[in-house]
Amino acid sequence: MKKNQYIPALEQYFGFTSFRDGQSEIIDHIIKGENALVVMPTGSGKSLCYQLPALLSSGLTMVVSPLIALMKDQVDDLQKKGIPATFINSSISSDQQNLRLKQVLNGEIKILYIAPERFRVASFRPFLKKMNIKIFAVDEAHCISHWGHDFRPDYMLLHEIIKELDSPSVVALTATATRQVQKDILERLDIERAKSFVTGFNRPNLKFSVIKVFGDAQKFQFLEEQVTSCHGSIVIYAGTRKKCEEITHFLTAVLGIKAGFYHAGLSAEERSAIQNDFMKSKLQVIVATNAFGMGVDKPDIRLVCHYQIPGSVEAYYQETGRAGRDGKDAKCVLFYDPSDYNLQEWFIENSRVSYTELLFLYNYFLKKSEKGVTAINLETLALDSPDMNEVKGRVGIRHLENAGVIKIIDSDFNNIRLNMFKLDLNKVKKVAGSITIHADHKYKQLKQMIEYAGSFRCRRKLLLGYFGADLDAPVENCCDNCDRKKQTVIRKTSSRSNYQADRIEQAIINFVAHHWCGLGVKKIAQVLTGSKDLAITKSGHHESEYYGLLRDVGRADIEQTVNDLMTLGLLERDYLNDFPVIALTPDGMDVFKTIQNKNSVKKASVASDHYQTILELVQEGKSPEAVATHTNLPLSEIYKDITHAIGQGNLQIDRFVPQKHIKQMQSALNYTGTLKFRSIRDILPGKIQNYEIEMFIALKNGGTNI
Repeated sequence: MKKNQYIPALEQYFGFTSFRDGQSEIIDHIIKGENALVVMPTGSGKSLCYQLPALLSSGLTMVVSPLIALMKDQVDDLQKKGIPATFINSSISSDQQNLRLKQVLNGEIKILYIAPERFRVASFRPFLKKMNIKIFAVDEAHCISHWGHDFRPDYMLLHEIIKELDSPSVVALTATATRQVQKDILERLDIERAKSFVTGFNRPNLKFSVIKVFGDAQKFQFLEEQVTSCHGSIVIYAGTRKKCEEITHFLTAVLGIKAGFYHAGLSAEERSAIQNDFMKSKLQVIVATNAFGMGVDKPDIRLVCHYQIPGSVEAYYQETGRAGRDGKDAKCVLFYDPSDYNLQEWFIENSRVSYTELLFLYNYFLKKSEKGVTAINLETLALDSPDMNEVKGRVGIRHLENAGVIKIIDSDFNNIRLNMFKLDLNKVKKVAGSITIHADHKYKQLKQMIEYAGSFRCRRKLLLGYFGADLDAPVENCCDNCDRKKQTVIRKTSSRSNYQADRIEQAIINFVAHHWCGLGVKKIAQVLTGSKDLAITKSGHHESEYYGLLRDVGRADIEQTVNDLMTLGLLERDYLNDFPVIALTPDGMDVFKTIQNKNSVKKASVASDHYQTILELVQEGKSPEAVATHTNLPLSEIYKDITHAIGQGNLQIDRFVPQKHIKQMQSALNYTGTLKFRSIRDILPGKIQNYEIEMFIALKNGGTNI
């Protein structure tokens, strides 16, 4: 068959007798000279998709890769197979660079790896047209997108390079990209007509778990359990250099485990030595910041542990992808301490360089400029300006370069040389505006990561759903939540009869169903047990028909039952104004409706003591404000009973909500497919009031058509 026509070359060069899912079709497409976007899970053979076409095509395949260490590993591997490949980057001398460039121009090399920064070297660009480049591969292509988790400004040059070449086949490859990032990759490379190959994101051999912890003492306790029970190589990710070193000290000095740390503060030689020791299994554990790992192909990593929560789901999934590349079972464990949010917030705020700060940096560089060239040290910059640390300075330089008012000549971490150009305030202002948008997006990504960490739903489905994919088949060893769901039976102890258990669960489900704005676990327990806490009485929750309904039940018992119901998939965490609240899942809504049908006093059980009086006054034509004055009740109580009446079909929603708003909410429902308050609220304009959304949800849950 046609799809197998490349098998002989596959076996000759790589020793494989068959292709993995999607590889053959992608290879055929590239060999025909077409452009492609390839999204394949880590360890599924992305590199082969351009390496085999490189060997079967005339001319050179140029591969843009973001990491020097990654290039060397891939080139070493190809050369062992007898494939003529090389790389050109700053890790080799100028004499070596010239020699390799000569080999490329003589047609002695089939695959050339290049760092994106190389295209900034003016002397290199003229050679591109002489290289006979037939395939231009962009590895880790998510780095080109502002909306991705690992944006690299140097990738923005690539569309210019592609235009300078003689129509090569362009292939962009990545393991993690949402639909938004996929679209962005194609647009920024200017290859919109490329065919997309998305072969799935699922890694069935990985098990995902989250351990909620408070403070380093608990983290070290759980870390010891995870590391000592793991038989294989381990990667531990931490958010800062200091934390990497602290964890490594704990592992080596306390546990006696061979471990090393890896971060951007080490020299290139030190990082290379640590990585080599880990790859050769001289070290069992490597503790690293996100500077480590992209493209690392060590097959026997059995555990990837995140000591602190990463900034996005994309970053998390990319990093967990280092585990189990041999196809055998591996664990991905995330330690979640809510206070870790502060670290990620610090990272985001230091990427948010203001218009004023950009102007400060430009003028600072200008004062140090000699003949249009500025040499700076970021540590000195931080000392000269208390409000400008090294991180913010580095980010600011990149943004000024995007504005076209400076250009990086070369950089060695903290030492950077720049060309200075004329200041264009409009361009700087435009860049400053995009910085704000990007920082807001980073906060959204962080929120999504925190939602993942706090969720009681299947973690695999959450991860796949984030990338717009579905779980095509159940996975035996899936995640901690699926384990709990299998093991959990709703708590029925000797101290609580079966009737009590049913009553508690039903009370919680009913309560959550009728508080659409949502409350957290502790607040639910406080209301149901009749707490006199000031926050409860001040918010008016003491007037709820559910207030004190479970006075005879311990608060801890109620909180545990809420958690059990989340584990069973009947309740879930939602977010309202960035606060975690409890909401019904679709399955929970079905249970609620069953409870309603079995309850002959349904209407009385969900309405306030004043419901009939309020209903009659509203039916007489009085406004909610007038009813509140007449009854001397809070306006919130009036709206609550009106909302209940709408759900029961006793009042028409359009008396209280403009038709325009109803249509907008219906559109939001059609888009989200869920009646969760927060999901609808997030995509509606601010002029639509919360009570209007509550009324709309009540109408829909009541089964009445608009």
